[in-house]
Amino acid sequence: MTYTGIIYFGITLQIVLITTSLLIGSLSIILAVRLMRKYNIPYLSTYFYFILFLYIFSIYGIIGSNISRILPPANILSEESEHAIRLALIFLGIPFIILAWYMFYRFCLELSERKVSSAFNLAYFAIQAMLFLGYAFLLIRIFKFGKYSYDQLMKYMIITYSVITAAITLAGFLNIMIRSLAEKDRKIRKKNLLLGYLYVFFFIIQIGLLNFSLTIPVVSFILIFLLFSFHVIPIFYLNVFLGKNYVEPEVLHLLEDLLIHFSAKYDISKREQEIIGMVWSGKSNREISDSLFISLQTVKDHVHRIFTKTGVKNRVQLINLIRSSTP
Repeated sequence: MTYTGIIYFGITLQIVLITTSLLIGSLSIILAVRLMRKYNIPYLSTYFYFILFLYIFSIYGIIGSNISRILPPANILSEESEHAIRLALIFLGIPFIILAWYMFYRFCLELSERKVSSAFNLAYFAIQAMLFLGYAFLLIRIFKFGKYSYDQLMKYMIITYSVITAAITLAGFLNIMIRSLAEKDRKIRKKNLLLGYLYVFFFIIQIGLLNFSLTIPVVSFILIFLLFSFHVIPIFYLNVFLGKNYVEPEVLHLLEDLLIHFSAKYDISKREQEIIGMVWSGKSNREISDSLFISLQTVKDHVHRIFTKTGVKNRVQLINLIRSSTP
């Protein structure tokens, strides 16, 4: 193969990688939309916007900053023009990464059924607005006077991006870790922690690749693929988890009303109500034990007392009895 052939093969390979990344990224967004519409859970909506804003930023900031490398011939643009296009495209992408960071932190809080405080919102967007305006002022000076070191500027931008990403990731993950200690449901706790670990891994790899991208150009394309394709994994996991464990809010509300009437009728204690609720949702004695942090024997004792009080012999009869109760 000739030198020209090698060059064009490399360009073709890069275009295929970018196209594949875009398609997988689009698939992630479609799957996130379907998940959000299927389950009425606030954090799924936030998660969708996190992926969407990161997707848009990736188009502007990552693909845009590398696209001149795959435009033959190489001399179609001067080096200064290439630099100007890259900086302008990154600038256009900044609002979307600001929103993506925010949505990720909000997603971490909503996993634990918490909301972002008004004070955090005000402080976060005020700081990000100052950074954005500072970058805009820097670009104006660069385009006006034309005296700057492109490589040095990119290094500073990557460092800034890495620091903010690390801070947001750490804050979100610590929230998940702390809140998981108070979470009684073992499955929910495991789900939240797994999602936290997945995204810590994602952002660590992303920061590492980004810091090598200036010196090793091929790393940029690996980074692009990671940014677009990674989210398929947590989306698939969430789909499986919710498919097994999600209960409609209307059903939960109905159960609460039934249990109030049922408990009063059969002298059911609060702890026994908790266990009945878990029996209703199909959990085994072992799963109830893990969720409530009590021994398996204690669960069996509670279930036996419930059966004795209500005069039923098994779980099916208990559930049918609850359903037949009218508030």
